[in-house]
Amino acid sequence: MLDIYGSLTGVKILKTVGSYYYIEATDYASLKQVKGYVYTSQLKTVKPSGSYSIVVDLSEQRVRVFKGNKLEKTFKCSTGQDWTPTPTGTYLIGARGTEFYTGYKNSVVCYNWVRFNNDFLFHSTLHTRNGQEIASEAKKLGTKASHGCIRLAVPDIKWIYNTIPRGTLVVIQN
Repeated sequence: MLDIYGSLTGVKILKTVGSYYYIEATDYASLKQVKGYVYTSQLKTVKPSGSYSIVVDLSEQRVRVFKGNKLEKTFKCSTGQDWTPTPTGTYLIGARGTEFYTGYKNSVVCYNWVRFNNDFLFHSTLHTRNGQEIASEAKKLGTKASHGCIRLAVPDIKWIYNTIPRGTLVVIQN
């Protein structure tokens, strides 16, 4: 079973066979690239919105924001650990929210989440339920530390949250 999430994930069309596309995409169960056929009517072409684009470099643990062809911002980040990797590929920015709770008994809060792929988000570093940043987690920025999301310092995620529109192109690469 191939599980691909709706309107945010890019797929690579390898060829057209009658009323089918032969595609390559990410399987969410394994986070591996898989190939298969889908009806041409099941895919739609979308154009990224706005003048911004985001490139996440997993090897450097950096987020680069471009406005047109000009580098606008560079942020240090923490992406997924080897056993819970951040998926590579092409995505669009989706929904956003002010906070979510996670961890043992929802003991941790993250702020200013911005979805780029199914359950994968840009969001703040980890905070206690009373809003205090967990210093040991903040010090991990620049290293792999998450369960697949992209963690950013509070001022950096606030900038993305307030500036980057829905539909913005996101490219995540090794």
